[in-house]
Amino acid sequence: MGEEFLKELQKLLEKHKAAINFDCCSSSDTHGIYKPGIEVTVGHWPDQKSFKFNHTWGIDALDVKRRGKL
Repeated sequence: MGEEFLKELQKLLEKHKAAINFDCCSSSDTHGIYKPGIEVTVGHWPDQKSFKFNHTWGIDALDVKRRGKL
């Protein structure tokens, strides 16, 4: 279920030259934010799967492709 979603997500990001990014107001104070990253959650509890992209403020197709290989 989850791995299939990530493959489709990677293809969509490549097809549209897209990325998913973290954003906030320019006046935001990031004091206290540790281990930044993006999390993709697929499905509903109890079958829910989470995929973490650690230490990043956004993901693109290459990040999805490399997930778990680093």
